[in-house]
Amino acid sequence: MNERLRLEIWEEYNGMCANGCGRAAAEVDHIKPKSQGGANDRSNYRPLCTPCHRQKRSNIWRNPEPPQEPPRWGGL
Repeated sequence: MNERLRLEIWEEYNGMCANGCGRAAAEVDHIKPKSQGGANDRSNYRPLCTPCHRQKRSNIWRNPEPPQEPPRWGGL
């Protein structure tokens, strides 16, 4: 990732963690990890603070498969 793209991502979130925890971002995260087929493109990046990024990484190692989306029941 080049510095220009990193700066664009930071500015989009005003330097704050994309998880909404209220902390300043410290790292750019792959939303879908490369190890799970995530792309190296703008749509797969977001800024995270160190605690949120650490938590995400630990959850990935414990739960390598992403959770399945629950079924949607329409018209109820």
